[in-house]
Amino acid sequence: MTTVNLLFILSLGAILTAFMAFGFKNFPKERWQIFATVPLVKDKIGGWKGLNLTYYGILSANAYAFALTILIILLGAYHIPISIQMRYIIPILMVSVPAARVVAWIVEKKSSTFTVGGASFTAIMVLPWVVIGINGFSDIKMPIFCFFAAISIAYTYGEALGRLACISFGCCYGKPLSETTPLIKRLFGKFNFVFKGETKKAAYASNLDGEPTIPIQAITSIIYTVAALIGTALFLSGYFKSAMLLTIVVTQLWRVVSEFFRADYRGDSGFSAYQVMALVAVLYMVAISIFMPDVVSYNITNAVPQNMPDALMYNQLAAYSILPNIIYGIEQFWNPTTIICMQIFWLAAFLYTGRSFVTSSNIFFHIVRDKI
Repeated sequence: MTTVNLLFILSLGAILTAFMAFGFKNFPKERWQIFATVPLVKDKIGGWKGLNLTYYGILSANAYAFALTILIILLGAYHIPISIQMRYIIPILMVSVPAARVVAWIVEKKSSTFTVGGASFTAIMVLPWVVIGINGFSDIKMPIFCFFAAISIAYTYGEALGRLACISFGCCYGKPLSETTPLIKRLFGKFNFVFKGETKKAAYASNLDGEPTIPIQAITSIIYTVAALIGTALFLSGYFKSAMLLTIVVTQLWRVVSEFFRADYRGDSGFSAYQVMALVAVLYMVAISIFMPDVVSYNITNAVPQNMPDALMYNQLAAYSILPNIIYGIEQFWNPTTIICMQIFWLAAFLYTGRSFVTSSNIFFHIVRDKI
């Protein structure tokens, strides 16, 4: 691995570690649930009914945008132009993002809940067929396992950051320590989450306001971050299948295990639908890695000339199996059009996930007379 690639991975690890340490310490507190309230309708007593905007939305939008950024950079590192990337990324997002709410409604019968597990399962199921379908109509074809690896790594980073949103809202919470074994109590006696505030989901759904719980969201964030960083190292070293399988297996099997330590509602059966989806996803992607042929060569024999357009350069490099270089990925991402589109994407994700329908507010405005 090149020094630049290694520095990129170490920098990612340092930034994520610092952000997560801050989140683990602060986000269970009451003040980190509601970010802002927008007055909508005036009531009969002079107040306003408000729409609450949540830190859950901000942190979820951060996770979505960060994952998409990583995806663009990793594919760009393999000289895949953004214009080519978007042919494949946009259809997957159009299917998986709405699935976060649809699957939650099907499994939990709740229309105002999101499930990343349902969204990821949907994305995994459609991923191979989207790539095969678009490759069939494209002159410039996406290398299948390069794309699978990049999207799996990006998803793992997104899940790791998305758990901070869960901490803020008090959802996806662990079992109370009072109901666990002596070993679990000793392990998490000092490192646990105590959610504060009646509007935290742990409080209104399970009466766990002020109760120490297993910090399952933090454990998930740490495991996924480590897996994503190792997956990134494998990707940048050219081991695409290994990077894909590592991140898929770790995230999906941990989902199966972690739910045994959670107290939130996951359906009526002892083994939840989300656990079944996770196991199916692992088996599915293992089978795909064995039986699906990759697109790796275009039978190009000419040397790579200087100043070649990105799309042609990508074809040439793919033919010669050149290893990814993170500098090319950052250069692909770092342009005004991409950054503006990413900001729009962040805003759309925030508006989709950040409007709270399970909390409400009443706002009163008044004049501060001594400031007039």
